[in-house]
Amino acid sequence: MIYSYPLAIGIALGIGHKLSQFNIQRYSLNTHRFNFLFFITMIFSWLGAKLFFVAVSSPDPLSLIGESYFWLGGGFVFYGGLLGGLISYFLLRKWAQIPLNKTFLFIGPLAIGHSIGRLGCLLAGCCYGKICEFPIKIFLHGHYRHPVQLYESCYLAILAFLFQYRLIKKYASNRDIFLYLFLYGAGRFLLEFLRGDDLRGIWSSFSTSQWISIVLIIVGLIGTARIKKSS
Repeated sequence: MIYSYPLAIGIALGIGHKLSQFNIQRYSLNTHRFNFLFFITMIFSWLGAKLFFVAVSSPDPLSLIGESYFWLGGGFVFYGGLLGGLISYFLLRKWAQIPLNKTFLFIGPLAIGHSIGRLGCLLAGCCYGKICEFPIKIFLHGHYRHPVQLYESCYLAILAFLFQYRLIKKYASNRDIFLYLFLYGAGRFLLEFLRGDDLRGIWSSFSTSQWISIVLIIVGLIGTARIKKSS
């Protein structure tokens, strides 16, 4: 038996790895240590996504952490994975001989990997949408619902194409990092209004992910403006 969610995660990691290698080679960087960097970043992202899920979604975190099915199955929060991956990347970036001003090389791979991961959510039935009566809908958990996972997957695929196109044409720079933070943060903020699952954490009238999205939007705007001003 093959489970769709782990399969989607595996495909996302494989494509993200190959696309990252392609980008590194296109900019004539040393790929000798990249595989180790990618592996460690993957582990930190996994841990970050899992621990963030426990922090914001579980009423009994300690019991969940002790269950093997939790670590091997579903239950991820993207923003936790992003934070964990960034920590490991910046700890090892210099050792892996990736210049700070070439960090933008990984925006496209990140977006396409995330897009495929959201398809895994769709197949697994998690991160589902609110009840929907529009023509575009799927039947999940006893109701027709917004295929919000598919919405986000398509949006991320568009972002991946945009950033990869800029990279191939040699238009890309670290300004793209802040542009990505703004665009993804804004898109995620809006899509959260269509989410119908209860494991998202609600602070005031916004979900946990919406509050984080607001931070990303602000950081993206400030970073884009500062880089533009200094260029």
